[in-house]
Amino acid sequence: MMEAGPSHGDPSYQSQTAYYNDGKFLNADKDKYIVIPPQVRKMVPPVVMGCQARMTDLATGKWSAAVTGEIGPDDKTGEAAYCLAKELNPQISHNAGDSNRIYLYELWPGIPAVVDGKTYKLEPAG
Repeated sequence: MMEAGPSHGDPSYQSQTAYYNDGKFLNADKDKYIVIPPQVRKMVPPVVMGCQARMTDLATGKWSAAVTGEIGPDDKTGEAAYCLAKELNPQISHNAGDSNRIYLYELWPGIPAVVDGKTYKLEPAG
């Protein structure tokens, strides 16, 4: 089983992601993924994990394709993998994200994500 990449000293680090591809979890340094609240995964048909997503910086209009790959706290609208966040805001670090609320998270349930030429499979909630 492969872990989700190095912790970079993050006290909130999780060694696995909700997206589980035959024992290979997403790596926040390499896989561009968004984090959604659990209500979205449970309440939105069809399959959400592994579906196409996009994150947009509303201040600049810059956006990036992503995969829906992790479940976060139920009191946050969204978060992003380090590599995705860094692409949209080069000033962040591994342990200091962007607290500005200027990002739009979109997802297309039931449509497998294609990000940087890699196709992800859909994973039903279990």
